[in-house]
Amino acid sequence: MSTETAEKVIVNPVTKEEMIELLKTDLLAWFTVSDVHTAADLQALRDQLSSSTLLIDMQCEKILKLQAENAALQAKVTRSSRIIRDISDTFYGQNLALVGWHLNGDPQPMDTFFDDNDWSEVSS
Repeated sequence: MSTETAEKVIVNPVTKEEMIELLKTDLLAWFTVSDVHTAADLQALRDQLSSSTLLIDMQCEKILKLQAENAALQAKVTRSSRIIRDISDTFYGQNLALVGWHLNGDPQPMDTFFDDNDWSEVSS
């Protein structure tokens, strides 16, 4: 499977049938750009197509697992962004200070902490 096809499939869920079509397209593209079209090449292509069922099953299983992991990570990012946005919206601009933030015991404006750590992007 080409890297481009693998990236498409990980990001966009596909069915097993769509996966088979993508793999066939990759194989035919490889064969088309090949300069040599001998009987051995044709047999190699036939062998590759006939043995691809197991490969497709394994790839589909891996891709489905990666898609599930991707969805779980996206949900975690969304939850974390909401929490960060809530913290920022609640405390930013309230003239609060953090003591010891710079390990010297001096009070520092909490807004500086938010600004220095790019929290403005999540509260937008």
